[in-house]
This record gives sequence, C-alpha cells and structure tokens, in this order.
Amino acid sequence: MSASSLPKSAVSALALASLLLFTVVGCDGAGEDGGRTGTLQVMLTDAPFPFESAEAANVTIERVVALPASDSPDVEENNRFVLTDETQSFNLLELRDGVTAPLAGEELPAGTYEQIRLILGEEASVVMDDGTTYDLQVPSGTQTGVKVLLEGLDISAGEETELTLDFDVSKSFVTKGNPGAPGGVQGFLFKPVVTVERIDE
Repeated sequence: MSASSLPKSAVSALALASLLLFTVVGCDGAGEDGGRTGTLQVMLTDAPFPFESAEAANVTIERVVALPASDSPDVEENNRFVLTDETQSFNLLELRDGVTAPLAGEELPAGTYEQIRLILGEEASVVMDDGTTYDLQVPSGTQTGVKVLLEGLDISAGEETELTLDFDVSKSFVTKGNPGAPGGVQGFLFKPVVTVERIDE
C-alpha cells in the first residue's frame, strides 16, 4: 500500500519509523581468506512524516558500510565492508506499514559487527501538498556516514538473523516555524536519527 492511499489522519498518528530490515543468512563457504561467510540482505522501510501537509520526505543513500567489532576473532578490526555503493533515492513516506524497498545485500565474513554506517547523498528534501519544496542541508553524514551502533551483531554460518532499525522521522526532520501560526512552516532541518529496534535470531 502506498502512502498516498492512506488517510492523512494515519500520517499524523505515527511518529517512529522502521528504517532498515537486515536479514542475515549464514552459509558455509570459503572466501579469499578461507573463512566462513554470511549474507547480509538490507531492506528499507519507513513510517510516515508526522505532518498532514507533507507529501514527501526524500533522502539519498550513496553507500552502506558494515564495521566489525574490535574484539571479533574472525574479522580484522580495520576492515570495512561495503554492502552497496549504488546511489539510491527514497521517499520515506512511501515506505511504511510493512512496505519495504531493497537497499543492499552482500556476503560478509562470519564474525561480530558493531556498527552500520549510512553514507548520505547531498540531496534531501521535504515536499508539501501545495507543491512547495524545501531543500535540506545534509549534515556530516555525507562524509562519515550516519552511525548506527549494533552493540555486537553476530553473523554466523548456517544461522539467520534479522536486524530492524528505527528511523525516527519526527526527530530527523525538524520543523522551522510553527505550522499553526500565520507564517506557517518556514522549512526543515535534517538531523538523521537511526537506532536499533530489535534483533531476531
């Protein structure tokens, strides 16, 4: 179901967004280092923007990177594994209520991972229902990535793990101005907030 087919009252009722659903499927296999690998599939989903007058909340993701834990015995500490470097744009308001979009998928060495980084592109915007578009300045995520701490995600051969992340839309798109005042909305500040919701093993 697309965001446009839902009543706007449903849009204003929801605040949190589930951003990413990672499905980790462990498999026996030998990489170049002779170690076992697991496959990390990344799906993108979201909940609606908490303002009835918003038609779109657009973000661009240029790269998704997985960082191993410093004490992982099977993965070198300084390695960074690119899950995707394909630039993709998403209207977050279309990805909610179980709707997902594929974001990345890649084999990883079995081991413990402590962080996912989302490298954002420079293009982000909010489009209102009257056609007004607010282009947003993307913070340091374009250089270092939006950091999502995993607190130890174990990828094991032969096992499946699902990791769901929350994208808090109400905190990530901060309104400039007062929607209820005569001047109304003057724009938005973009401050991405992404946290872990749950890990299913």
